[in-house]
Amino acid sequence: MKTWIAGLLLLLLTGLGGARAAEVYRGTLGASEVVLVLDGGQDRVGSYFYRRFGDDISLWGRPVGNAFELQERTLESAGDGDTAGRVTGLWRLRRTPDGLVGDWRSGPSSAALPVQLSRLPPQPPRPFLPSSTFLEYLVDTYGQPAGDRSDMMPYYLERARLGPILGPERRAGVGAYRMVTDRRTGVSWPQLTRHPDARALALINDVFEQNRALAIAEAQDCRTSLVDMGHVRPGERPRIDVATITITRLGRRLISLTAGGSIYCGGAHPANFYRSFTYDTPTATLFDIATLLDLGTPERQAAFSRFWRARMAERMRRHPGVILEECEAVADPDTTSDSLDFRLTPRGLMIVEADSSGAGAACNQDLVELSMAELTPFLVHGAAAYWD
Repeated sequence: MKTWIAGLLLLLLTGLGGARAAEVYRGTLGASEVVLVLDGGQDRVGSYFYRRFGDDISLWGRPVGNAFELQERTLESAGDGDTAGRVTGLWRLRRTPDGLVGDWRSGPSSAALPVQLSRLPPQPPRPFLPSSTFLEYLVDTYGQPAGDRSDMMPYYLERARLGPILGPERRAGVGAYRMVTDRRTGVSWPQLTRHPDARALALINDVFEQNRALAIAEAQDCRTSLVDMGHVRPGERPRIDVATITITRLGRRLISLTAGGSIYCGGAHPANFYRSFTYDTPTATLFDIATLLDLGTPERQAAFSRFWRARMAERMRRHPGVILEECEAVADPDTTSDSLDFRLTPRGLMIVEADSSGAGAACNQDLVELSMAELTPFLVHGAAAYWD
């Protein structure tokens, strides 16, 4: 259902609904390198950033026709949402076959700086991804599918190339990886360094790089929110809370990761989360681990629930205090909680309670790990092929 909705949003953005898809440009403003996006809004039409800073600056106006003017403005919180604030620059642009040219001024009587921008391809290079997977591989900072952001990916990728820090190689499963950290935001994402399937390695790394770029963009948005809401002064660079991404299983067929953290971007409380997501390595598409379990009838669901809860109770007896007993998944054995999640581990399958609400943050916990041998009675035919 989510994929269908995301697909509809994409169609609307690409013309069927009358709105434009994002146009991303890279070039120079005077002697400075900049990246600019026009994303089809009505008044606030996009943003740009200087490569040496990486922070978004909002653009306002209506770029109709081949020649148009835009204003760059600060954003100010008006209590019921962001509103345009002080004008900090004026753009005069015209379209060319290759991009945009024109000039920029800090004010009506200021000296003009030349602007020359080339348009980037509307879609990022994905040499192996079949077209049907277009909306099925992106995840956001919280580990949730985020295909509706795909048309902005060239803009995000440009920001993500602003000088990463490469961590040491770590062995895992059938391969190895290292963490790539963005210097400005602290966002870290894995990059595979070894895998038995060279094609899968390139494909997964392409997707991971896009996910990293999206997470960096969201971290920058978080910083902007903190400034706009008055939590920090505009000249400050607050520490941005970011998700911790961990590879929990690196196999030939499936790669499982967790995203966890407590991120505060303003509001009543932080966003607390602990989620798993898994990729099918041959296609780099998101894979639902629940499809490996044969739980198609109420009877089988009840049998599986009794089975893993018995194993969880045994774990709690052996290790008192390792699980919070007051949490929903533990306290109410008859509850089929929507917050239950699965992730692959080197041994088999971990059942997880993941509650992203502020009050339920303490219940983001591992419940019980089941081995492949224990899972055999509940697996669909052929499921064992996904463990290697």
